[in-house]
Amino acid sequence: MSIATPSIHSGRPPGPKGTLLGGNVRQFRAALLNFLLETAREYGPLASFRIGPRRVFLASGPDLIEQVLVTDAKHYIKHFGARAFKPVLGNGLVTSEGAFWHRQRKLIQPAFLKIRVQSYAQIMAELTDQMLDSWFPGKSVQIDYEFEALTSKIALKTLFDLEDSGDRQRFSGTLKLAFELMNVRLRRIFKLPLWVPTPANLRLQGAVGELDRTVEGFIASGRSRRDIGDDLLSRLLVAQHEDGTRMSDLQLRDEAMTLYLAGHETTALTLAWSWYLLSQNPNVENELVSEWQHVLAGATPTADQLHRLPYTAAVI
Repeated sequence: MSIATPSIHSGRPPGPKGTLLGGNVRQFRAALLNFLLETAREYGPLASFRIGPRRVFLASGPDLIEQVLVTDAKHYIKHFGARAFKPVLGNGLVTSEGAFWHRQRKLIQPAFLKIRVQSYAQIMAELTDQMLDSWFPGKSVQIDYEFEALTSKIALKTLFDLEDSGDRQRFSGTLKLAFELMNVRLRRIFKLPLWVPTPANLRLQGAVGELDRTVEGFIASGRSRRDIGDDLLSRLLVAQHEDGTRMSDLQLRDEAMTLYLAGHETTALTLAWSWYLLSQNPNVENELVSEWQHVLAGATPTADQLHRLPYTAAVI
């Protein structure tokens, strides 16, 4: 593998050449993962390329990644892709910045203490068992769809205490539509403002409006309770900043939407890629199954058994 060096005259990291107007947008759209991987391999730990008028810097070296995300994090803002989703996610943890982000993270973090997360283990196991009960020898399943459906059910139950399958499907379906529309918008080089009444913008506004009404209903229901529920939204409703103030309904909406997205999509992707990689590495799969057979002996796992599954943790 040859590593190119940046031009002395440009002062920019090296990268693949693109077209005059679109830059590398065609390669980016056609095969995103391959494009990023090949760019990192060919041009080194810090490369650059252009998507339309925007220049993107790709840091793939571990030291550089730590510098951007940890050491010098305060000097960077979130990329335009993350900020572009504000119409759906609002000003939640994924899209917010600086002091506001830090204040919100500090407020929300107690809801994710180890003991809190482990209290949802039984729900996770029960819903996983329900999925597995629908599988049988010889049945063909689309593994990424199955895992996304599972993690969505878990997120909606633990976040909103939402159990009705019809309500779950409507909420997740509307959110999926909103993100599909946002992804299409993000891939466009030139974007019309969201207030322009194009068919795509009107569909997006309708989807976001429906999501807002649904989450606002969850918040109103939570505020009307006399006792604190076990779901995450109930805990956020009573969370207080150091000055005694609590989140507004709008901020609760933004954080709830953000936590739902972060709480199921990342997990579904982790499971899907893990199963793919296991299919490519049968020796690892055999070792993993052996650990399950030895520790679990066919029983549904519990949070107390996690420390006895080190190989499983290593695979993940």
